[in-house]
Amino acid sequence: MIFTGPFQFWTGFRMRYLTLHTWLGRIFLATGTFVASSAMYLGLLPRTGGIVMGIGLSLNGLFWLAAAAMAYYAIRLRNIPQHKEWMIRTYVLACNGIVGDRILANIPILVRRIGIHAVNDLSGWLLWAAPLMIAEVIIQHRRLRKMRRPGRANTPA
Repeated sequence: MIFTGPFQFWTGFRMRYLTLHTWLGRIFLATGTFVASSAMYLGLLPRTGGIVMGIGLSLNGLFWLAAAAMAYYAIRLRNIPQHKEWMIRTYVLACNGIVGDRILANIPILVRRIGIHAVNDLSGWLLWAAPLMIAEVIIQHRRLRKMRRPGRANTPA
């Protein structure tokens, strides 16, 4: 799932191999649905790492499912710009929630300073919420720039 993402966002690859793009997208959604559902379930278990981390993990899975559903709905409506934006969100949630969780727990100085439980709580939220917010700011900034461009083209030089 993580490895198919870069190919999905590469415009040249996507345009040249549209059928492969579609199938990789289906694989991404199928595996992501399994992983997000598993994350939601694991977040509810008491041994996952505490209630704070568990809620964060469950919400990461829930938000991934919601973003993936919106991306799928957008492409079914042939709304490619919306599809792309929602897929960016799903990829950010997948990479940072799943992969990023392993990073913080392996920083010895952080574990010694604040403790493993605090690191787990932090990774349960920070590693998906902050990148998602950054991605959202970038997506919205691009949208605002596109809205501003037509006005500039119509003004005389």
